[in-house]
Amino acid sequence: MLKAFLLIVVGLSGDPEHGELFHKWGSAFAEASQKVGVTPDRLVYLADTKDEAGRGSGRATREEIDKALAAFAKAAAPEDVVYVVLFGHGSYDGQAARFNLPGPDITAAEFNTMIRRLPARNVVFVNTSSSSGPFVEALSAPGRAIITATRSGAEQFTTLFGGYFVEAFSSDTADA
Repeated sequence: MLKAFLLIVVGLSGDPEHGELFHKWGSAFAEASQKVGVTPDRLVYLADTKDEAGRGSGRATREEIDKALAAFAKAAAPEDVVYVVLFGHGSYDGQAARFNLPGPDITAAEFNTMIRRLPARNVVFVNTSSSSGPFVEALSAPGRAIITATRSGAEQFTTLFGGYFVEAFSSDTADA
């Protein structure tokens, strides 16, 4: 029987207004995740702040992301699906796209290394952050659906895509 695994990462917000928004989106997505068969034991919610991390599975750091995906790699079978959804800010220095975290940021190439360990043939990776476009090329592989909020790394302004994505995902009126 197909199992679904979900990693939600709420990264750095930059200011309280964006922090509230990103956490709202992350929480709403976690609540709606049962629609795709994610059970609480296969949901990992990592957040940037200690207060918010207390509501989830841990702190949004590179190490915790690696630990969560390593656990999925042990538990998932080839026919299962793994979802990774990022809410927060991103950056691009002209060479590497990064998702901003407390501590060292994580690059698209680092995510690719972690995702390659998954036995699941189906991976859905959604990066709702600014400068997320380069994640498409870095993560593309057979069996992967990569969705980003921007087309390029040069688009460095806060995106609203995360809110619309969560709304469409959680709404009964959205196209299945």
